[in-house]
Amino acid sequence: MKLYVRRIVAYLIDFGVLSFILGIYMLSGYLFYQKAETMNKAIFMVLCAVVSVYFLCGYIPVKFEGQTIGKMITRLQVVSIYGKKRSLWQSFCREFILKYSFVITFVPVVVIYYIINIIMKKSLQVQFIHDELLHTQVKSKESRVMIEKADLVLKVSK
Repeated sequence: MKLYVRRIVAYLIDFGVLSFILGIYMLSGYLFYQKAETMNKAIFMVLCAVVSVYFLCGYIPVKFEGQTIGKMITRLQVVSIYGKKRSLWQSFCREFILKYSFVITFVPVVVIYYIINIIMKKSLQVQFIHDELLHTQVKSKESRVMIEKADLVLKVSK
């Protein structure tokens, strides 16, 4: 599967997971908010939603070397172009603020930016604008089995 198709699939998976989890918490919070005696539970549900966003968009990408749930499934990885480990802030900015918070304005800007870059560079291998801003790139993550097979071939050939 092409890299950009895998990126779109990963985004849709991540968006679906985050939307589902936030939907549950926000619906619960709304239902608890209806009665004065369950107001504390409503606040707790909102707090759980915030923690879930932090966990899914900040902690998981840092802990799993640039992979969100969608990127794990599609075997993609986000890396810094400088070779450094991505920071928690960089991961959170990329995975939540730019991709979800500004989705209505950001997606059309990304599409226009991508089309202009394809025309200018005459290649489909173009960085998206959020990758340019945060100095990251998305790479295909090879499975450990493939790496072990490659190492075995190298050892046998020597």
